[in-house]
Amino acid sequence: MLRVLFCFAQVRWEPSENGGRPNLVEVPDSSEILEADLVLLAMGFLGPEATLAEALGIDLDPRSNFKVRTYPFALPGGSSSN
Repeated sequence: MLRVLFCFAQVRWEPSENGGRPNLVEVPDSSEILEADLVLLAMGFLGPEATLAEALGIDLDPRSNFKVRTYPFALPGGSSSN
């Protein structure tokens, strides 16, 4: 049976200085080593790749998401916009 040593550290989100996307910061002295038979990583989505937005000429909002124009769901007179 294969056994692995897995090293990890705790992290926390800290607000960015410009109000954009928060920064992921390692908690000092929080690293641990565990022995495991299987390691599964569940990683969150941090937004679209900046290179894609640059290649397509799409502006980004302060949180690095694609900037979009917003429209009301319903148009005047009751008809839907979709």
